[in-house]
Amino acid sequence: MCLASVLRLAALLIAASLTGRAPAAAPEGSAGSPAQAGAYDRSLALARAALARRPRDVRLLQVIADIHFRQGKFSEAIGAYEELLKVEPGFTDAIFGIAESHAQLEHQAPAIEWYQKCTRDASPAVRARAWKGLGEVYFRAANYAESATAYRETLNLGDRNPDTRYQLARALDCQSRAARLGTGADPAAARLDAEAQAELEAVLAAAPTHAPAWYLLSTLHRRQGKNDEARRDLEQFQQHRKKAAAVEAEAAARSERTFEAKTAVQIARAHFAAQDGAAALEMARRARQVDPELTEAALFEAWILKHARRTAEAAQIYDQVIVAEPENAEASWNLATIRLGEGRADLAAPLALRSAEARKVFPEAWELLRKIALEQGIFGERVEEFARNALRDRPSRDNHLELASILFHAGKEAQCREVLELGLRRYPGDAQLDGALRAVREKSK
Repeated sequence: MCLASVLRLAALLIAASLTGRAPAAAPEGSAGSPAQAGAYDRSLALARAALARRPRDVRLLQVIADIHFRQGKFSEAIGAYEELLKVEPGFTDAIFGIAESHAQLEHQAPAIEWYQKCTRDASPAVRARAWKGLGEVYFRAANYAESATAYRETLNLGDRNPDTRYQLARALDCQSRAARLGTGADPAAARLDAEAQAELEAVLAAAPTHAPAWYLLSTLHRRQGKNDEARRDLEQFQQHRKKAAAVEAEAAARSERTFEAKTAVQIARAHFAAQDGAAALEMARRARQVDPELTEAALFEAWILKHARRTAEAAQIYDQVIVAEPENAEASWNLATIRLGEGRADLAAPLALRSAEARKVFPEAWELLRKIALEQGIFGERVEEFARNALRDRPSRDNHLELASILFHAGKEAQCREVLELGLRRYPGDAQLDGALRAVREKSK
C-alpha cells in the first residue's frame, strides 16, 4: 500500500472513531435516509408547484436542486444546478452546488475546477467558502499539504468557524504522520504538530464541547508522550461525544419532518424575495406545522411578520425562541430592534448585548450598544469596551473616530492618538481623522 493510501486510511479511521461506524465513500443517494423518501417526493412536489407560478425564478430552481442534493442524488443535483446557470449565469450558490456535488461523488478534478471559479470572487466570504471546499477535496485525496494551505486561506479571509480550525488541525496531523512515515524523525513533523496543537487549543477555547478536537488533541499528546494529558483529552472526548450522539439520534428521528420543513422554508424565502409576503408567510407557517422544533422556520416567520410591521406577533415568536435557545443571536438581535423601536432601550440593550456576545463578529450590535451607552447611559461603564469591539469587527473611519472621542473624553489622550494614527494608516489622507489627530496633539501641548 502506498504512503498516501496509508495516510488516507488513517484519516478515515479517525473519522470512524468519531462517528462510531466504519468509514465508507458515500454512494449516490446516501445523503438521504430511506425514511426521507416520502419527504423527498413531497418536497419536490411542493417546489414544482411554486415554480409553476414563476418558472424562471432562480431561487425556486435552486430549491429543487438543493432538494436533490440533500437527498444525496448528486447527479440530479448537478443537472438542476446547471439548468439554473442557464437562467442566471454566474449564480454563486449554483456554482457551489455543482462543486459540492462533484466532491460528494469524489470527482476530484471537476470539484476543484468549480471551486476555483469562486476563489477569485470579489466577496471575501465567497472566496473563504471556496477555499474551505477545496480544503476538503484535497483532504479526501490525501493531499494534506494542499488541504492545510486551503484551510489557512479560509481562515485568513475571516472564517471564524471552529470547525474550520479543526479541519486545518486534522490536515496538519496527517501531514505530520506522512513526514514521520516517510523519513522517520523529520524535523518538519514537530513544527506541524505544534501548529496543529495551537489550532486545536483555539477550537476548544471557542467551542469547549467540540468532541473531535478533544480526540485529535489526545492523539497529539499521546504522540508527544504526554499520557496524562492524553487521558484527560480522551475523557473529554467521550463525555462530549455522548451528548453529540444523543443530539444526532434526536435529529435522525426528526429527519423526515426536518427535510420537508427545510424545503418549505426555502420556498418561503423565495416568495419573500419575490415580494409575495402572503405566500411566504403561509409557507413559513407550513414549515412550522411540519416540524415545530425547526428554529429556522420560527425565525423566518417572525422576520416576515416584523417586515409586515406586525411586531407584536414577531416579538412573541422571538421570545419563544429565546426561551428555548437563550444564545440565539438572531432572535435576540431582532427582538432588540423591536424593543428599541418601541422606545424601550432598557429592554433593547441587554438583548443586543446577548446577541453580540453570542455571535463571533457582529459590528451592528456593538455599534448599537455604544450608541445606547453614550446617549442613554445604559451600560455606560462599558462604552469603551463596546467601541473597541465595534472597531475590531468593523474597522471603519467612523468607528475609529467614535473610539477616539470616547478615549479623549475619558482623559486617555495617548490611546486616543494611537487610535487616530491607526485610522490614518488605514485611511491615508482622511480629512476628519487628520483634523481630529491635529486637535488632540494641540490639546496635549
